[in-house]
Amino acid sequence: MSVTAQEQQKQVDKAPSGAAQRASSSVTPSVGTFLRRSRFWFFFAAIALIGAVISLSFSGQDTNTSALDPESSTPQGSQALAEVLRANGVTVTVARSLADAQSAASNSSTVILSDAEGVLTEDALATALSLGQQTIVLNPQFSFFYESGIEFNAGKIETPPNDEDAPLTARCDLIFSSHADKITPFGSSYSPGSGSDPQNSSGCFPDDSGAYALVTLTDIPTNDHTITLLGASDILRNDTIAREDNAALSLALFGQTSSVVWYVPGLEDSAAPAATLADLSPGWVTPVALLAMTAALCAGVWRGRRMGPLTVERLPVTVKARETVEGRGRMYASTSAREHAAQILREGTRFRLSQLIGVGTTTHDLSAPLASLIGAAQPEIHAVLYGFPNERLSEKQLVELANNLTYCEEQTRRVLLSYGKERGKTS
Repeated sequence: MSVTAQEQQKQVDKAPSGAAQRASSSVTPSVGTFLRRSRFWFFFAAIALIGAVISLSFSGQDTNTSALDPESSTPQGSQALAEVLRANGVTVTVARSLADAQSAASNSSTVILSDAEGVLTEDALATALSLGQQTIVLNPQFSFFYESGIEFNAGKIETPPNDEDAPLTARCDLIFSSHADKITPFGSSYSPGSGSDPQNSSGCFPDDSGAYALVTLTDIPTNDHTITLLGASDILRNDTIAREDNAALSLALFGQTSSVVWYVPGLEDSAAPAATLADLSPGWVTPVALLAMTAALCAGVWRGRRMGPLTVERLPVTVKARETVEGRGRMYASTSAREHAAQILREGTRFRLSQLIGVGTTTHDLSAPLASLIGAAQPEIHAVLYGFPNERLSEKQLVELANNLTYCEEQTRRVLLSYGKERGKTS
């Protein structure tokens, strides 16, 4: 026996006044109850805070991913060459500041300068070029020649138009060129400037334009020891050092002394300190941002939701069938669940038709009796009532299906109604 909604409402209305008062009254949760209910969110916030602190602590560390970095294992790094030099008895020291390079370099050291971005100032560059027995500059560009006063022109290595990957041939008599005859043609090449004396330089590995990928300088204004410009510095990379004679030239060039200081300038050696966000922003931004944050906090305290007393809603709540149907329809439409909507429509129609024609259950195939009843083809009725496997419907097809289902149901009612009237007349 079922209890209707009106009877349940009457029972609620007849409840004792004390019980009604207890139901309508509520207790505001205590601080302890609030903390117990919110412990998951506190735990989540703590984990997020710890993750943010760890991320910030590691964000400022050097990850050694820059090109030609001797401690980088990426394809653009030079860790492979550094490890091979160490395996051959050469001491390789990585310096990331000018002070470290000065303390590590001796008069018999080879200093490798990797400053393609032009970080060093004029004074710092002059100091770096005077370190060690010889200095090898990797892929120097316009800023290097401008700051150092070395009059050379830099450009891209030129290769034959029909063979851009053609290797460069040594074509020189320098001591380290005897170990390597060909190298890959990637990087920069150099030619003497108008004020440069060709007698004070020797070039190797000329490109198609006559400029050299490797130049050795002597008796230059900055100091009196040897400076080598290696424009084809891509031969030092982890992903290219095994090609052609790249490895042989690299070992012969860097292994001339027993000590190598690989100097990679850092931020402390830069010409100007890195600008912060406050430096780049106008002066009024910080006060306005603080004022906006304060206003947002005050608005949140003023208008924010508070944990007030709970309210009691009388049950059961009656919802109109039209509202539930429209709600489900909107849900199916928002998710494009046309096939599921078609299944629901077919199931409802089959249930009502089974009641009308007296089958009594929806497990029977209704297409045959329904087709004979309304005078339609059984395959068409079966397609409307049951569909096809893996059926995909468009919006237009779903509307047509709904109309066909409605037509079948209306025709069945019309035929049964006319049949009942004829039986009444006969009787």
